[in-house]
Amino acid sequence: MLHSTPLGLLGLLPFTFISLLTLFSCSPSTPILVSAYDFKTTLTPSAIPLAQKTDWCTQHTATCASICGTGDYDPHDEKKVIDNGGVLLNTCNPADLTYKCHCNNRRFPYMELWHYTVPGLMCEQAWRDCLKTNKGDDALLKECDDKIRKKCGHRRTRDQITDQERKYELWKPLGELLYPHGGHRRGETETGKHERGENLKVGRGWEA
Repeated sequence: MLHSTPLGLLGLLPFTFISLLTLFSCSPSTPILVSAYDFKTTLTPSAIPLAQKTDWCTQHTATCASICGTGDYDPHDEKKVIDNGGVLLNTCNPADLTYKCHCNNRRFPYMELWHYTVPGLMCEQAWRDCLKTNKGDDALLKECDDKIRKKCGHRRTRDQITDQERKYELWKPLGELLYPHGGHRRGETETGKHERGENLKVGRGWEA
């Protein structure tokens, strides 16, 4: 009987130790790890509604036709039109969003630089999804802008540029004369400038 109590306590030690570990592991002060947002600029084609993919392809082929026609221009001077000789090959498959855009001058536009293309529109949607998923978290919303939005293509062909933007370009020299140190229009942010492609270091943008 003298040895039964110590032996009994020893028998309970493993259970007690495990219980304590469980208690501390579930403590509210212990941080819970969650999977981080991946901030990808692409989406899985099979997860996108067919109607949306069809619309993207329609805009993509129109952009390709414009680039290969007279829609391409010097990114630093819209008046300098670049004639690429017309379209040689212009396809887009809504099923898997594969595409080809070849101009008659035997060059292939780098479609990631342009907004109304499959990669451009997909990146835009990935950015919007990121904003929706991380709504309310300012730090993550900024990452959505920095890691997705800033990587999206923003160039538009001459026929896609709005009349409002043309008017802005028309009055821009006068504005710079009146406000030599004012880089932004009223209420404009760096994001706004980026959406117009002013912060992008863009060139001709050819794959080959």
